[in-house]
Amino acid sequence: MTLVDGYLAGQTVEELGTEFGIERRTAGAHLHRRGVPMRQRGMSLAQEEEAFALGDRGWSLARIGALLDVSAGTVRNHLSPGRP
Repeated sequence: MTLVDGYLAGQTVEELGTEFGIERRTAGAHLHRRGVPMRQRGMSLAQEEEAFALGDRGWSLARIGALLDVSAGTVRNHLSPGRP
């Protein structure tokens, strides 16, 4: 499987970097040079709103992340007070 094939199949640039033994930024640069449209990193505004609502209902960061297909750390970063 090529780097482009892996990305189009749903792998992240971080996963591809690990698989191919290159940095995440290098993997992204290869994809960019080949004209591959990049997926949004992190959470969309709709996901962020859902995460806030679920957090208010007592859901853990890990559970919210699993539902939204992002890491618990990403959820934490988006729900942190003082975030712009």
